[in-house]
Amino acid sequence: MQDEIKLKIINFVNKRYKYYVVILLFFTFLGYAGEYFYFFDILSHLRVLLLIFSVIFLIIFPFINKFKKQAIWVSIIVFIPLIINFIEVSPWISFEKHKYSTSQKGIKIALSNVLTSNNNYKAVIDFIDKNKPDIIVLQEVNNKWLKELKELKKKYPYGIAESREDNFGIALYSRIPVTKIEIVYWGEYYTPSILFETYIDNKKVRMLAIHTTPPTNQDYFKNRNSQFLNISNWIKSSKISAIVVGDINTSMFSPSYKRLIAESGLKNSREGFGLYPTWSMTLPIICRFPLDQILHTNDLKTIDFKTGSSTGSDHLPVIAYIQKR
Repeated sequence: MQDEIKLKIINFVNKRYKYYVVILLFFTFLGYAGEYFYFFDILSHLRVLLLIFSVIFLIIFPFINKFKKQAIWVSIIVFIPLIINFIEVSPWISFEKHKYSTSQKGIKIALSNVLTSNNNYKAVIDFIDKNKPDIIVLQEVNNKWLKELKELKKKYPYGIAESREDNFGIALYSRIPVTKIEIVYWGEYYTPSILFETYIDNKKVRMLAIHTTPPTNQDYFKNRNSQFLNISNWIKSSKISAIVVGDINTSMFSPSYKRLIAESGLKNSREGFGLYPTWSMTLPIICRFPLDQILHTNDLKTIDFKTGSSTGSDHLPVIAYIQKR
């Protein structure tokens, strides 16, 4: 019986291995064209999954074929996507344990895309009460969400909000003073972002809370990239330290994200801490993407970064502890 099952597995893999190799190569290379077409951009987020599949295939195929010549050549070909995807993923892997004290200077920033249709308001409040951030950015809030979270204003008296029913509502809550608060609309789809200023260790900091359009079609994709250009221009418009917080609907593997970082000079708070995928909670962890970002200029540094527990949304919240250098 075991021999029969083993034979079926071998036959199944051997009949289809060409398709597996082509898919690995196809998805790996087309991800680099993600700056031009929305579907290729989506493929660029699959680096972790492609790396895992490459490793599995590299182990299984030669073994079940008893390291015959054909199996060796196939393995050599599979090494190509394995190495490419490893190069992309490895900078975001960290096994280092970071320790910091809450007595350290700096501010703690939390970001949570709550999902408009989600009604687990208590989970979001519990997340905030547990982590006690200084500044909270909530995205996808509507009138119901703002009503249910009105008690936050007791501890977080500073801020602004725009309710929306189209998954682009946004709210800022802060326990520390913020100034020059304004809502701006970048891109063609009139989605709100929040600009404001505050201080980190007596140093003035400009902040942007933004939720870009998801690249689910070519028009949304182009709009998201134009919003990235707005971010870069905003960073370049002043020498003041800056922080960008939001579900920007891209991972660190996207060519569009890399262009944003190159043009703006921003650093990702995840650096040195790990991948921390945040979307979608409906998928297995190896299929999730790190879409929720906290970025900052190089004169600031992140001393802690992590995800929070699930709040019923399709996104995990993220928390970064940032201080001046």
